[in-house]
Formats: sequence, C-alpha cells, structure tokens
Amino acid sequence: MATEHYIKDYPRPQFVRKEWQSLNGEWSFRFDDGNVGERERWNEQLHGDLKIQVPFTYETEASGIGETTFHPYVWYERELQLPADLNGKRVMLNFQAVDYTAKVWVNGSYAG
Repeated sequence: MATEHYIKDYPRPQFVRKEWQSLNGEWSFRFDDGNVGERERWNEQLHGDLKIQVPFTYETEASGIGETTFHPYVWYERELQLPADLNGKRVMLNFQAVDYTAKVWVNGSYAG
C-alpha cells in the first residue's frame, strides 16, 4: 500500500475510504449485570457512571476501568456530530470485536 493512502488509526487500511470518522476516545460506560438496561430504557439516557477509552475493553488498564470481573451486559454511549456535508448521505456505523451480540440505538431509537 502506498504511504499516501495511510491514515493514522484507520482500522482496515486495505479498505480506506475518503470520508470516515474514528469513534475512538472517551465514551460513557455502565455495567448492566442485572440485564435491566433495555427495560429501564437506558437507550434514552445512559447515566453512565464510568468513562471508558474506546477501543480498549473494560478489562484493560488502557480503558481507564481495568475491571477484570466478567460482566455479561455492558452499555456504551457517545454523542456524535456528523459533518454537515454528510446530510442526506448514507452513513455506515461499524463495530469491530463485538464479543457476541450488540444492540445499537441512534438518537434513542433501535437501529439494529
């Protein structure tokens, strides 16, 4: 790959796109050991009691959490501002390294 196509932190350099935005960085985070988040509608407002550094898992020190106990359900939340030039365009949200299942809400509405 030519170096002029290299973009720092780009997740898959073999598929470089002109327009992309990394979601790495600080997110609100909450453990949901009782699996009550959906019932209590955490998708509308998480009230995350922790901050996590994505792309690191909560088990790692680099995440800012460093909790090594298994937690079956966890929630992440982040506000995202899309550039105005993306209005009306298709936007793809890509997650890597989801362990088993991920449910995603956008603006409080279930997306998939």
